[in-house]
Amino acid sequence: MRTSRRPCRADRAPPLPERRREELLRTLAEAEALAGGAPPAGLDHLCAGLERAEEALRAGEPCGEALVRTYQFLIDWYKERHRLDG
Repeated sequence: MRTSRRPCRADRAPPLPERRREELLRTLAEAEALAGGAPPAGLDHLCAGLERAEEALRAGEPCGEALVRTYQFLIDWYKERHRLDG
């Protein structure tokens, strides 16, 4: 019998407020649109989103940590998807 359980998403971080979720999705969509002509420009756009997330974390927003982790994940995903180094 399995006694340990994996933490569910709610155990790890509070959900993102709708406003922050929409901002994140909009930033990703804009980065992907920029990638059509210049993938590095899309990466810069995501990095700007990460900077905003870090500001939210420093300001004490409850979702700040989750935002930072999500942007870091998206940046890694984007770099792999568009074969960008660094």
